[in-house]
Amino acid sequence: MNTENSPLMSSPRSRALRTLTGFGLIGALLGLGTAPVTAGTGPEPPLPDVPQLAVSVVGDGVRTADEGVPVSIHLFDADGTHNGITGIPYAGDEEGQHRFVVGADRDQAAALRLSEDESTLVIGGYDADPGANTNSALTELGTERVIAAISADGSVDVSTSLAGAFSGSHIRGVAALDATRFWAGGHGNSDAQEPYAAGVLTVEVGGDDPSVVVPGNSGQLRNHRVPGFHEGQLYVSSDRSNYSGIVKVGEGAPTETIDEDGFVVVAPTPEGRDTPHDFAFAGDHLYVAFTDGDEPALVRYAQTNGAWEAVDAYPGEFWGVEAAVADGGVAIYATRGSGFGNELVQLLDTGELAEAEESVIATAEENYAFRGVAFAPEFEPGGGIEVEQPEQFPAEIEWVSQVPYGSGDALSAVIGAETNPQAVFGLSSAEIPGFDGVEFEIASANTEVITAEAVSIEPRDDGQYTLSATPVGTGTTELSISAQLDGETIAAADLTYWVSAALEAESAYAHVGMSDASTAQDVGDGHFLTADDDSLGIRLYGPSFDVPINFFPIQGEDHELISYERQPGETWDTEASARIDDTIFWIGSQGNSRSGNLRPDRETIAATRVTGEGAGTELETLGYARGFQQALVDWDAADGHGLGAGALEFARAVEEGYSAEGPNSLNVEGAAIAPDGESLWLGFRSPLVDPGTGVGSNDEPGSEGDHALIIEIGDIYNVVVDDAEIEITDWHTLDLDGRAIRAMTNTEDGHYAIQGGSADDAGDFAIFGWSGDPEDAPVQSQNPLNLEGWTGSYESLPLVPNLEDGTAVRVLQDAGTVDIYGNDLEAQALDPELMKFISHDYVLDFDGAFEGDGEDEDDTQPGPTDEPSPTDPSASADGESTSSQSPGASSSLVPAEGESPSAAQTAEAGGTGNGLAHTGSTAVAFGASALLLLLLGLMLHQRARRDHQQTG
Repeated sequence: MNTENSPLMSSPRSRALRTLTGFGLIGALLGLGTAPVTAGTGPEPPLPDVPQLAVSVVGDGVRTADEGVPVSIHLFDADGTHNGITGIPYAGDEEGQHRFVVGADRDQAAALRLSEDESTLVIGGYDADPGANTNSALTELGTERVIAAISADGSVDVSTSLAGAFSGSHIRGVAALDATRFWAGGHGNSDAQEPYAAGVLTVEVGGDDPSVVVPGNSGQLRNHRVPGFHEGQLYVSSDRSNYSGIVKVGEGAPTETIDEDGFVVVAPTPEGRDTPHDFAFAGDHLYVAFTDGDEPALVRYAQTNGAWEAVDAYPGEFWGVEAAVADGGVAIYATRGSGFGNELVQLLDTGELAEAEESVIATAEENYAFRGVAFAPEFEPGGGIEVEQPEQFPAEIEWVSQVPYGSGDALSAVIGAETNPQAVFGLSSAEIPGFDGVEFEIASANTEVITAEAVSIEPRDDGQYTLSATPVGTGTTELSISAQLDGETIAAADLTYWVSAALEAESAYAHVGMSDASTAQDVGDGHFLTADDDSLGIRLYGPSFDVPINFFPIQGEDHELISYERQPGETWDTEASARIDDTIFWIGSQGNSRSGNLRPDRETIAATRVTGEGAGTELETLGYARGFQQALVDWDAADGHGLGAGALEFARAVEEGYSAEGPNSLNVEGAAIAPDGESLWLGFRSPLVDPGTGVGSNDEPGSEGDHALIIEIGDIYNVVVDDAEIEITDWHTLDLDGRAIRAMTNTEDGHYAIQGGSADDAGDFAIFGWSGDPEDAPVQSQNPLNLEGWTGSYESLPLVPNLEDGTAVRVLQDAGTVDIYGNDLEAQALDPELMKFISHDYVLDFDGAFEGDGEDEDDTQPGPTDEPSPTDPSASADGESTSSQSPGASSSLVPAEGESPSAAQTAEAGGTGNGLAHTGSTAVAFGASALLLLLLGLMLHQRARRDHQQTG
């Protein structure tokens, strides 16, 4: 033990690690006055004869969440004796050394390994500054992933980088045979620079051009976790469906790309476990940490006939793992817990792992966390590092989140927008009794984006403050805000401020807080509810550029309303919705992930009740159902369509490893209510179907059909709300000129509008009108569907009043893969405050195919009606409506105060929000007045059309 420089107290089980002034640096242990670990307080453990332990500790005692923080390596004996630290320099220098940080609370980072020759500890991180937001800066394509190598004498080398590898995602771990070459594992983002979209790479020490070992030609191969060597053979943990478990990587220590058949699972994930992370071999045993799911645990494998089989488990959320054979069994050392204040523990496996004797060696302090653990024989501490902490003030600026899942300290703007989102913050202090007379100073890091003079801060009635700004150019900047009281700075904070280019269309709006707008439903007065296929909950937006008005976590705050199947927070990939009366159904995509992973939560169809309208809309969860995927498989296998048993290959499409991407898979993106008013039509992005034979294979390019698919589920309300049996009652194919269905909706005049697009990512979007009769062909609208400057996917039509030419409808564009700010970052990778999607008007032109449709129709479908909206010009004085509603129709879009009506609002302003059609017949006693009102309505309708044509 290094007693001369040790800050430890005399008792090894109760002493606390405080500031390491013994190293000659104030705050040397990454924190000023606060140490990152405290020795364990459990019973004295047995002391197996094992080398000292090295533990990666992340944090600086101040920064939290996803902010970048330095990393230090702490040396322990098994009894908790602390032998010193080695800090990894985080600032870089001019001698080829990179910066090195990881996210303060990113549990997948900072796995630690000792090289096979026991000369070097290796760890992966990011070339970025402390404080960088790891949700943006550290997932940025230009942020290099780097490797730190710690030698036995305590020296540190951070000269090795990975070029574009793992760009846009994680580096999770590094392995080495010696100090000359490294193997890195992580998530190879599909958008990373070629050829670096890979799952495992190798690079020589000091290099910057790694070689691909496990290629990134599929989501199954490019996303892995922690690599490690055992007896000269490289392994890596993986949670991909085809490779879940511990995988043998080629032969020995491969330095070139291996064939896919050389990537072999040797220790498969046992049933009931999720997400293998770190692992360690010890004698005849293999220990694997499974971190997610309902039953996280450390699982022991044993060899049976040459294969590894899971035989026992110790419950708990473990991340770093090391193990060695000791007297009487196996000594296991692991970091337990993923957040700050977690533990380093010892387990003694004497034959029954579930009953292993446990002791806590050390506990991390507040705003510090243990990550990886490895043996470190003969290693000496290299000394701590001093971290430049943010200046401390007597008060604090506290940002108020304006969007779901946001942090509040970021703003997105659009050049030339009439309104841009505003930030809200408060001041708090335990030392200052009040803030009367406070003033604010503002500085901008990039005055070409915004100047300090263009930023204003105003007090609010609730004691908080609103910050608003008018940008002068596109790009990104940081706004520094300081609060001054009596000439002294009492608080300071930064605000990320990003500006995108002006929207070309006058009718276009950007909506902040999400980017993957996949489906929406109109709720009147220009407002709509929309779902995000990348998160849970429904957001309410208004007819302007702003943050959501409201957010409805329809799953419940803790999934108490809608349970999860796989793990907490697993999204449903909500891609479609449909409405009957006041009930909206939100529909998952029903298939696998793009990587071919099984995602049972995507089978969800949830029912919600709508009350109120416009900005006052509320949403209540009524129920949910799953099992639709199996119903589709069974129906296909039973030849429910008459094309031959299994002709649609749904059983194949839901097998592990089969991607939902491609024209011959299973992926729902559209939905509407069938003409009977109670059945649900599912519209498929894939498969594309040959009406006579079925589907082809994604392994055979060009084998797909050319017709879009609709499948009908009967009595959907009773299925979802009342647990009725799922019954597939009909199916149709539509000729959309080779396109699949990306969205569909019931129109208010009893027809259907469909957004068609390619089954892949080629786009090719168009809008079609359809009568709903399978004997009638859909008709394509002649106007192009696009918005200059944006390349996202059109996936929603919230409201289509009718299909008459000249009708303007609102369309939403999923912008998840759009580079909004011109900085090579996809919108879906940004902080929620910086995400946004676009809506704009689109004018229908079916060349007269639907002119006059529905004017004299007698729609006899039953259904209750709501009271008419006071803004509904089709409502009569006695409260009866003269418009005929289709199944699923909602109240029409109405312009906000000060806005002029769109063509859709003037051409067809009817609609009561009742959803189901009603008879339209009138009692004899009111016949004359109804006829008069009908004639008046027709006159207003024709005048509106004429005005639109004159002004269009």
